[in-house]
Amino acid sequence: MKVGNFFETNKRYILARKIGGNAKIGLYEESFPKSSTTFIKRMSDEDPLKISLVTPMTSLKEYFVDCPTMTNFIETKQFKSFDTLNKLNKKLLEMYIASDCGK
Repeated sequence: MKVGNFFETNKRYILARKIGGNAKIGLYEESFPKSSTTFIKRMSDEDPLKISLVTPMTSLKEYFVDCPTMTNFIETKQFKSFDTLNKLNKKLLEMYIASDCGK
């Protein structure tokens, strides 16, 4: 029985469930009793990227450097229109998949 996805980074271990994505990229959530953390990870990446409303925009731009649509979205600060992290994460994932980035 599979409980979740296990990632080992250079800083810690992460047990998270996949909440979206496709064969190229996944959106994962690590849950705790009073909080949760969201990560995005391309299947080719070694480590997932933690996404939060305070994630440095330079980190997001570097992560999505292969996708001009995403970098434009980040540079023009359109992400500020999202009132919750959940909506932002889903939008990032949808845009990445729709743009057919990461070939």
